[in-house]
Amino acid sequence: MFKKYLGISSVLTVGLFSASLAFAVPVFALAGNTATETQTGSNNTATTTQTGATKSTSGIIQNSDPAGTAGNTATVTQEGEDHSSTIDQQGTNTATVAQNDGGVADPDGPPILAPGNDSDINQDGDGNVADVIQGGTEQSATIRQGDDTNNASTNTAVIVQGNADGGTVLDLATEVNPVLEVITKLTDITGAVPPIDVNDFLTGADPFGSTNSGNTGTINQDGNTNDAAIAQVGNTNDAQIDQGTTGGSDTGNEAVILQSGDNNGMTAPVSITQVGDTNDGLIIQTGDTNEASVNQDGDSNDAFILQSADNNNAVIDQAGNMNIASIVQSADGNDADIDQNSSDDTATINQSGTGNFADIEQNAGTSSGMNDADITQTGNDNLVADITQTGFDNMGTINQASNGNSATISSTGDSNTATINQ
Repeated sequence: MFKKYLGISSVLTVGLFSASLAFAVPVFALAGNTATETQTGSNNTATTTQTGATKSTSGIIQNSDPAGTAGNTATVTQEGEDHSSTIDQQGTNTATVAQNDGGVADPDGPPILAPGNDSDINQDGDGNVADVIQGGTEQSATIRQGDDTNNASTNTAVIVQGNADGGTVLDLATEVNPVLEVITKLTDITGAVPPIDVNDFLTGADPFGSTNSGNTGTINQDGNTNDAAIAQVGNTNDAQIDQGTTGGSDTGNEAVILQSGDNNGMTAPVSITQVGDTNDGLIIQTGDTNEASVNQDGDSNDAFILQSADNNNAVIDQAGNMNIASIVQSADGNDADIDQNSSDDTATINQSGTGNFADIEQNAGTSSGMNDADITQTGNDNLVADITQTGFDNMGTINQASNGNSATISSTGDSNTATINQ
């Protein structure tokens, strides 16, 4: 879990803001700013700081339970113009929103304003932590953990959008370490290496020189001790993470989406949906105009999608337990789909050529499948590579190193082995 790796119990911190403000709503800003605070019960703390620009809006509502035992903490820091932030909490939750300027062009001059960012945090339950860090323009971030009828607990959600302070001050070490833990685990399993310095990427160093505009990030979590992180450096990317079911006890899921290109998720949000316990999902996109989704229903499933080129589509669907699936697309215009409906299956698709299609389906019903499927496409314009395995302990492999090929493996029964090289 994120906080488990961090060794802290409740509050995540962001090094940019050293926090001398508490138990109040100070507003230091030019005309046109609005701050609204409503607190009911005991031990509530709200801090709002708005400086240096007009039309910033912040609303904080914190309500205790009937016994009056809530201990909410909400912090909003806004610099720039036309920002909006809303926090609504019930229970002993912690929320932080930082909407900052996009850097300083001249050290002796005024900050570069970052207009039009919007964030919304809604938490019900105990021990939930939510952080939103926004730099750039026209960013949108939404975090919901629990609701009025479902008190989630000890979940962590982090959304980082853009280079929040010119890449020189912002320190997100408390959020970076657990994300790196997930990435290390899944890259060790799959052997895929992200083509970016993930630490620099998450700490706002912005190695891509992006303008950081128009990104949308959404996290919805129900259940307990689930962790989710979205980091977006680029333009007009859309990402969404959904973990748990309303009223459910889904526990220990971890999901991470990193986007550094432009226009990823234009058809539908790039998404990870996980229901069950201890599932891990990771999507990394460093190219443009890619589509990707991970859907996992069960326990202890692992899924990884890496897209470092443009105009790719990748889908992973897993129902069952302890399945592993990975898709790596390092060239343009590929399409890949993995569908596993049993347990203990492994599927891998690696596309380094252009214009290829690959599909893997594995199904052993409710039993443990122990099936293994692997497709590698280094050539171009291969019409289809298709592996379908129904049964137990089957192994299928397709390697396409030349162009314009089609290959199909269909295995029904147990302990079959099939290999196609083109």
